[in-house]
Amino acid sequence: MSFSATRNILPGSPSNPDIATLMFASSTAWHGNTKMHRLNYLGNIPVVSTFTGLGRALLALAHMIIHCVAAIFSKMRDHHFKEIALGAWNFGIALIEILPIIGNIIMVIINLRRIVLCERFAQSHQNMSTANQAVLYAYGQEIARKPIVLDDNLKEQLNNLNTTTEMLKYM
Repeated sequence: MSFSATRNILPGSPSNPDIATLMFASSTAWHGNTKMHRLNYLGNIPVVSTFTGLGRALLALAHMIIHCVAAIFSKMRDHHFKEIALGAWNFGIALIEILPIIGNIIMVIINLRRIVLCERFAQSHQNMSTANQAVLYAYGQEIARKPIVLDDNLKEQLNNLNTTTEMLKYM
């Protein structure tokens, strides 16, 4: 059994993506919705990001330390090494977010670029044989699929999911 030292607070794993695209189809067309994790949104806001970046950095350090120790004593070293990499990624993001204004500009550019790449990947993997399904993509892979009956109410509901956490709950 695998675990994450910080549970689902730090984004970046397939079970808690920081950017994801939810594609859903009617019988005639695909519709998409790409969102970021709430922590990523906060990292784009000046002043707020200094505090959330500091919190993310501390969580990432704790995450890395716990998984380094666990890797020494566990037979599931590969899992712990992936978790250490996740902590390092979040620590790097935190260092950028802590910088006032310039860090926010950098994070907006990084996040917009990642959103575009995520949407392109999801759109390139759609075909009409999977109509009437909702498919969640993150990190270049499909992470969830659910059959749906798409009507106007459901379409509006899917378009109004605001974060990756809400997308995962739906799936």
